[in-house]
Amino acid sequence: MFLRTLSIGLLLASGSALAGPSEGRMMAYLEAQVEQQPNNPVHYLRRANGHAELGEWEDAFEDLTQVEQKGAAMAAALARGDFYQRLGKAELALEQFNRVLSAQPNNVRALIKRGRLLVELEQPKAAMSDYQRLFKVYPDADTGHYRQAAKLFVNQRQTELALALLDKRMQTTGPIPQLQSLAIDIEQGRGNYKAAIERMQSLHTRSKATPFWHVELAELQLKAGSTAQANRHLNIAADLLKAHQQTGAARTLLQRIGQLRQAAVAAEAPSRT
Repeated sequence: MFLRTLSIGLLLASGSALAGPSEGRMMAYLEAQVEQQPNNPVHYLRRANGHAELGEWEDAFEDLTQVEQKGAAMAAALARGDFYQRLGKAELALEQFNRVLSAQPNNVRALIKRGRLLVELEQPKAAMSDYQRLFKVYPDADTGHYRQAAKLFVNQRQTELALALLDKRMQTTGPIPQLQSLAIDIEQGRGNYKAAIERMQSLHTRSKATPFWHVELAELQLKAGSTAQANRHLNIAADLLKAHQQTGAARTLLQRIGQLRQAAVAAEAPSRT
């Protein structure tokens, strides 16, 4: 039979219990599951999520009490924290995540949830502590978490640490746009255009085949003083756009190409006088 293990129950704590059939039919199904296995905390957890989806918060919290009483206290605390956060009760949510991490300091789901909540509560140092522990116990965490942690470093003016963190994850993922784009922004912010250009050029071939990539690279090259290279990539971008339908985005990009060409002319003017 499915959903026997508590670990699966933990995964369900943040999932939608009502995906698929109609709400009424799904709730009836969840009720039947509880009746058939009244001592299984997973079914109460699923039903709690069902009640939460319907805004039936009192019933949802009652089911979490059952989850806890039936031996799944940490699963109940995680779900309770989720519910409080959805209700806008951040401090109560934080208490629940603290409870889990006091008992299980390396609980990956709790570290993620508390880290996100601490960002919302504008407690960056505490959030960073959770993310650093997360990456220690689970180096393959979603790249979005690495990106969030890197932004925290940037906000604390620790750009070297931000770049080191992004590069560490990209040792496994490769130079994916989700991480490398932030690294490029950081390098630009530091005025290190050469490094930003190198990062742009490291992106996958598919990225390089788009006019957007060429325009972004041209802008970096202008800032680095390489007007000839910038013009070359602007010409490539313009040629690529000819093959695209003239959408609003394409027209906007053409305007940007025109602006950058003017900037390139202005940059070359002093050398001609």
